[in-house]
Amino acid sequence: MPNYCGIKPFLVGGWADKACKWHDEAYTKGSTQQRFISREEVDKAFLNQLLNAANGAKYAPLRRLQAYTFYRIVRLFGGLWWEGKMKS
Repeated sequence: MPNYCGIKPFLVGGWADKACKWHDEAYTKGSTQQRFISREEVDKAFLNQLLNAANGAKYAPLRRLQAYTFYRIVRLFGGLWWEGKMKS
């Protein structure tokens, strides 16, 4: 089952599944990623994963635009779901 990023009607999936799954897990309390790095670092790693996936995807320029858009969205609103101690 795909692990979509976003909220309907703004969903991205398929090419970004692996990055989305990692990001969701990293936001979860007790995850390995969350214990050692801040939310800002998790989000930057997410952007890098999205950009790497976008470069190998069909419609790469559009995918890169989506990557930056989703990065901005998680920076603005991701704190609502962050379960870690470091709030940056």
